[in-house]
Amino acid sequence: MREQAVDRVLAALDGHSICAFLVAFLSNSTYDDHPLRQQFIQELADLLLFFCSLAYLSPTVTSFCLEQVIKVLTSEVRGLVQKETGWHFSAHHAKADSILDFSLSETARKMAAGAPSLWKVLAALLNSDPSHTRRRAQTTKNLGPAPRSGDGVPESDEEDEYWAQVEEWEEAEGTAGVQPEEDGERPSKRQRRAGQRNAALLRIRLVIITSIMMISTNQRCNALASLVGLFCHSTSAPELVIEVLSRTGLSISLTAIHDMITSLSRNSSEAIRWLAKTLLCAFAYDNFDMDFKSSVPTVEKPGSTLQHATSALIFPLEHGVVPADLKFASELWHTDPCNPFLPEDDRPPRRTWVDCMPPPHPGMGPDVQTRILAWHFRHALVTHCEAFTHLRAKLGMPETILQIPVKKTTHIPCRAMDINQSTHDGQAQIIENLLAQAMLGDPSDYPSICDLDDQVLLFHGDLGTGERIQGIRMSRSIEETPSRR
Repeated sequence: MREQAVDRVLAALDGHSICAFLVAFLSNSTYDDHPLRQQFIQELADLLLFFCSLAYLSPTVTSFCLEQVIKVLTSEVRGLVQKETGWHFSAHHAKADSILDFSLSETARKMAAGAPSLWKVLAALLNSDPSHTRRRAQTTKNLGPAPRSGDGVPESDEEDEYWAQVEEWEEAEGTAGVQPEEDGERPSKRQRRAGQRNAALLRIRLVIITSIMMISTNQRCNALASLVGLFCHSTSAPELVIEVLSRTGLSISLTAIHDMITSLSRNSSEAIRWLAKTLLCAFAYDNFDMDFKSSVPTVEKPGSTLQHATSALIFPLEHGVVPADLKFASELWHTDPCNPFLPEDDRPPRRTWVDCMPPPHPGMGPDVQTRILAWHFRHALVTHCEAFTHLRAKLGMPETILQIPVKKTTHIPCRAMDINQSTHDGQAQIIENLLAQAMLGDPSDYPSICDLDDQVLLFHGDLGTGERIQGIRMSRSIEETPSRR
């Protein structure tokens, strides 16, 4: 626009400011469809860029835009920390379901949806070098997902070093910042995995930074920090490390972690007792070893840092089982070889897996055992003999006998026991400990527990466990009550 045209516009303002004219022009609905108004809206971004290019206007425009961005971002953070968003987590009332249901990918999705501007700004700040961003985007463009482990993170821990090496090579060759061609050579598998790992790690960092902002705004928004604290506790991280993470907002405090462990243990104990009272449950346990490098030798265990303990779990019995199905402890005892009062003539013969097979039907040909062995023989022929490989398609599957329907089983971990199960006495202590956790047994010994009465309770373990339990039963066969036997 020429200077004379500018003078005519200024004269037409008749003493009104440009700001007053723009406010009247843009706020009056009469000019909604005016061509100049639409043109002004389309060119507004260019106008702001021009303002920033002027040395005397740039500080004012930048400061104003920064204040507006801060208002938008802080408003989004305040929206994230509201109770209705579901980000509040109480360590005093922690439950296992809330921890098991946590998903980093879902958390990132909800954060991006709840604070889109904040998410976009943080992503831009974490990828501040445009040349690196373009190159990584080009590498991972139109490529399928690489093998992954965990929640969206590729397997290898070495791939994150790839981009640093590429940057060093480019700087040495003087090609840093050059955008790759669209029709270039297809990236290698390592390049693809490195690019995908970078994208996954970027998402993790975005979640962490946003979580720190949320917990700094509202201490109750500590879901991610609680999980990090629980992980540190489970890995026996030093208290000093936890304190440092707590100060940075990456973890909750030691006191809160202990409160969460107490709450989880209390809820687990209640769930164990509730399931045990139904009398439709079974226990499974096995040993595990822990090596305490900082343990102090004692008289009982001089110079040994390896500790033997036992872990166990309780799980419900499925497939339509009812308590009456397991109410036959007396019947078992009256035919049990461990019963010292059982007459020799009443002792049942020793049973094997063959006795579990269904009886043969007349006219069905060979019995079940023969048919199963024949199938395995044919399987060996078509698998290991080239002369029979052409018959593999006709082999089919083995005959199904008393098939149990597949059903997902839930389980509840029991409290770990500092008991060595390699001895008969240790096995007895383990069973007593599990019954105490489940509040099951003989009310004459403990009035507040649930009476097993004539109920059969199932325990699962390895072969050595079964042999030692059988030895315990033999040694306790003279006891009067079923619980003590």
